[in-house]
Parts: sequence; structure tokens; C-alpha cells
Amino acid sequence: MKPSILEYIVCPTCRSDFKLLTKSKLKNEIKEGTLICVKCKDKFKITKGIPRFVVDVTKDFVRTEMAFSAKWKNHHKNHHAKDWVNWQKNWFLERFDWKSIGQFNTFLKSQNFILDAGTGIGNSAKMLSTNKSSTVFALDASDSVDFAYKKYGTSSNIHFIQADIRQLPFRKTFFDYIFSDQVLHHTKNTSTSFKYLTKFLAKSGFISIYVYNKKAPIREYVDDYIRKRTVKMSVRECTEFSKDMAYLGQALSKLKKKITIPRDIPLLGVKAGT
Repeated sequence: MKPSILEYIVCPTCRSDFKLLTKSKLKNEIKEGTLICVKCKDKFKITKGIPRFVVDVTKDFVRTEMAFSAKWKNHHKNHHAKDWVNWQKNWFLERFDWKSIGQFNTFLKSQNFILDAGTGIGNSAKMLSTNKSSTVFALDASDSVDFAYKKYGTSSNIHFIQADIRQLPFRKTFFDYIFSDQVLHHTKNTSTSFKYLTKFLAKSGFISIYVYNKKAPIREYVDDYIRKRTVKMSVRECTEFSKDMAYLGQALSKLKKKITIPRDIPLLGVKAGT
């Protein structure tokens, strides 16, 4: 943790400042310590160079973050590979309608304080930090933030934080730009999570989000059916099931068959066409 972050973070419980107790440092990074709220006295640990603000211990929240932690523990290396990072960047540009990375970087030049709400293993934080005059706060509730910090923690203008995007350690109307890609639909309530995020956006600020589209009824039914069962599985069981679904998808894609729907089926959300 960079000591300069104390200028910007506040207690997520009462919005007061912190007192820092340092246990160990490495060069300019605080590796171990404690943040103590000067008002309500709540304490938050700093471990492995990262301040930890996650306090939600409800079953669904813990289960979700454990799943993502397991995912990135097994797959962080290949997702830090250059080809994946480039693919992810191009996907981002297309999805958010930027004509080029140059155009997006020009936009970033006017953004002083940036929140990467759900950074995962940090690739998005690195992309958002191209303007060295800006400060990027990259957070994730899962242990993926440890891999993000290990990869990009030396970047001078990125602060990595483990926190819940529904309980942020910042003052309201602080950020010039908030970025949250494929995250909000994994929270307890997508709508209220989005509204909560906007409270931390400056009046003239910008926010970019991406959430899963609501699909046709049959697909939504299948998703719900699968989800009700996979949430009860262990990480290993869920991984093996995912592999089976991938093999099924690969086999179906090789069929190269087309069907023609002569007219719309509104009840099922199916459009006419081939």
C-alpha cells in the first residue's frame, strides 16, 4: 500500500479519516499494518501490501468471492499473457464504442481520479493508468486483487484495494471516471449497486458499465436451473461441469447447421430468421 492513499480513503462505516499503524514496509510500500478509524475506531488490516475493507460475511457474498478467488488462483497467469491482454483491450474498445485506444487515452487525460470497480487481476487498472497524472483506485472483493497487486503494484499511479463495491472507502462525488466491467450483475442487486456507485461520481464525471443482457426466456430458464445447482457444488465440481459444457459447445459448433424460423415467437423471445 502506498502511503499517499491515506489522502483519499475514508472509513466505509462512518466516512472519517484513518490513523495508520505500520507493521512492516518494503521501500515505499506498506506491506503489513492496520488502518484505524479516528471516529468509530473500526479496524481494517493491511496484508501483503493491500488494505482489506471487505466485511460482508453473508453466505451468498462469501460464496461468490470464493468462486472468483479460486478462478483467478488457477488462471491468473494465462490472463496476464500479452495475447489475452490485447484481446481484452480490443474487446473493451468495441464494447464501449471507442474507435481506437488512442481516442480512449485522450479521454483519460482529463480524468484525475478513476475507480476501477471490479479490477479482477488488474489488466483493466493498467489500461486505465496510461495518464500518469491521474490516480487509479483498483478494487476487487475477491483475492484476485493479490494477483493484480503482484503484477501491477509497482505502477506509481495505481492503488490496489480489497473492498466491496457496495461499501466503498471513499468520499461521495470523488471520482471523475468510474469503470465497472462485468461486475455489477454479480452483486446482491444490480440496480441498487449501480445507484450506489453513482453517488461517488463527480457531477461532471463519467461512468462506464457492462452487465449481462437479459436473454430469451428459454435461455434464462436454463441459466436459472443450472445456477440453482452449481451454487451448491464445490469449486472442483463446478470447474468439471464447466469443462463438460465447453466440450458440448465445441461439439455443437462443429455441426455447422442452420435452421429457419418462419415467424416471431414473442412468448419465447425468438425472432424470425435463419
